[in-house]
Amino acid sequence: MTDTSELARRVNELRESDDTDTLELARTLNDLASACFNSDPVNSTRYAEEALAFLEESNDNYQKGRSLRILGAGCWTRGDFPNGLEQLEESLRFFRETGSMKDIAGTLNNIGLIYDRTGDYDKALETHLHALSIREELNDRDGLGFSLSNIGNIYSHLEDYHEALDYYERALAIREELGDSVGIADATSNIGMVNASLENYDVALDCYSTAYSIYKEVEHRTGIANSCINIGNSLLRQDEYARALRYFMIANDEYTATDNRWGVALSSLNMGVLYMKQDNVELAEEFFFRSLDISREIGERNFTMKLYKHLSDLYEKREEYRKALEYHREYSIMREDLIGGRRAKEIMRLEAQQLFRQKESVLLEKQKEYRQLSITDPLTGLYNRRFFLDETARIIMKTGESEEALSLAMIDVDRLKLVNDTLGHTPGDHVLEQLAALLRKTLRPDDIAARFGGDEFIVLLRHCDASHATNIFRKFATRAKKNLTELTGGEIEVTISCGIAGNDELPPESRNTESLIELADQRLYSSKNAGRNRVTGS
Repeated sequence: MTDTSELARRVNELRESDDTDTLELARTLNDLASACFNSDPVNSTRYAEEALAFLEESNDNYQKGRSLRILGAGCWTRGDFPNGLEQLEESLRFFRETGSMKDIAGTLNNIGLIYDRTGDYDKALETHLHALSIREELNDRDGLGFSLSNIGNIYSHLEDYHEALDYYERALAIREELGDSVGIADATSNIGMVNASLENYDVALDCYSTAYSIYKEVEHRTGIANSCINIGNSLLRQDEYARALRYFMIANDEYTATDNRWGVALSSLNMGVLYMKQDNVELAEEFFFRSLDISREIGERNFTMKLYKHLSDLYEKREEYRKALEYHREYSIMREDLIGGRRAKEIMRLEAQQLFRQKESVLLEKQKEYRQLSITDPLTGLYNRRFFLDETARIIMKTGESEEALSLAMIDVDRLKLVNDTLGHTPGDHVLEQLAALLRKTLRPDDIAARFGGDEFIVLLRHCDASHATNIFRKFATRAKKNLTELTGGEIEVTISCGIAGNDELPPESRNTESLIELADQRLYSSKNAGRNRVTGS
């Protein structure tokens, strides 16, 4: 490992010297920028920018390529992918002019990392394979280790974990051969992630802990942060929420300190998952949107896809099913776009459609449930007053020209107040529930029964004139008296009074809901005034 303190001392000497060779200073700045990239990425970028400024008037295209490659890699670290890609492609142009194949492969590797982060896995794989072929031809063992790991990452994103594991293990073998501690940590961490995906959690945690120790020893800040995320996720699976949160917060602090916006999005995503597991949906929502804002801004499509799924689950938990379905639709579309290209696209499409249909089915069922609740009386299960009035008005308007016979019955429970005052409201509620049950047994599917309010019920009978309806409810009143009185243990005789009105009794211009109810209501009061337990028709 290059001694950064020695390089920093040399840079200061060259800056202070009156006869410094600016090209030598630029080369040394590039060396320092490269050496401290992992431990101090902010200053690494600053050194590379300074080197590029010194190189502006020179013809040293190789050093220009080095500066631009470090700057592009810095943009990748921060999540500034468009600028990173631009600088890396310019770097590649300079390296091609100088014919430096090793640096061409290294720059292709960095470009592949950006394609990977932005979810263009086809281009990422193509670029990494190009870099791999150059490194194999050069027998660049160190470079081969990077290429193998990065290709493994793509297969991991595509959920082809066994293929990913094969590449990671080949990378680890090269890193161990070279004695490259950071490379060993990278490969070991990747192997841990595959094992976690395959639910081998104990193996995964061992890998993460090994990688963390190595990163800590060499002060690899990004590696430390990534390991904290992985360890936190392992603890999360064991429901050790407090410890997991501490690791996620350490990771977030490291990412923030190194201006790694991709990492901040990652840590925010994981904290959102943690709070979701604790059913703290408000905090989960806050962290998911914090991560989503960054992910969209930097173009991190893999995170964006995952966040759509998490938000869908969150809103489903909150029973906000419209939002849940919208986010699941976005997730399904993005998942097919990102993953479908290299893993049985048609199967992925069908899977996404199936998941979408499941969510849509839940939404429709809930909408039906909420619709039913909104039109139903909670005690009796009959329709409520508002629905009855709306539906009756619709039916009367529809049947106006066909002269269909309609009858309306107004029903009042006699002595319900006495039941409530004497026996309590629970027996009184049972009386109302029993009357509703009797109505459901008596009426036909086309008839509509509702609780009109308090102890009043209302029924619309279709294809039934007032005379026929009167006979129906006289028989009904007899059954009601027997059943409702039994509910009181025979202590109170509970009966019903009823008024019947038919639309054929009204002049054509007055055949509407209000007139029909008014006529039935008048006859109900005639029944009450005549001593209750009566049905009054035309």
